[in-house]
Formats: sequence, structure tokens, C-alpha cells
Amino acid sequence: MIRALPVAACCLLLLAPALSPSDFYVNVATQILIAAIFAMSLNLLMGHTGIPSLGHAAYFGAGAYTMALLSLRVVEN
Repeated sequence: MIRALPVAACCLLLLAPALSPSDFYVNVATQILIAAIFAMSLNLLMGHTGIPSLGHAAYFGAGAYTMALLSLRVVEN
């Protein structure tokens, strides 16, 4: 019972943005959770196993390159 209370509180906090009338908070919560999953996977590779991961940097690089190209296309039009 003692462990169930913090777990229930965390679940309620994770569901709180979904109850807001604005999509902004849902978007921010989604981005935070994606970054948390990314950080946990990098911690697993670098911290626990000691394996350097270039795959994480490749995803960030591909995303940055795509956004740069898209921003150039949007600015021109």
C-alpha cells in the first residue's frame, strides 16, 4: 500500500496535461517524455554498459538537418 500511493500520484500527474483544454500542455508533456526516454536509453548505453552510442547523435543530426532544410523552404515561400 505504501508503494501504491506514489505510483498513483505519478500516474495522475502524467494524465493531468490530457485534461487541459489547450493542446499546448499535451505537446509539452509529449516532448518531455520523449526526451526522458532518449536520456534513459543513453544512460543505459553509456552509463551501465559503457558502450559509446553514435546512433543517438545521428538522430539529433538528422532532425536538425531536416529542420534547417524545412525552415529554408518555409522562409522562401
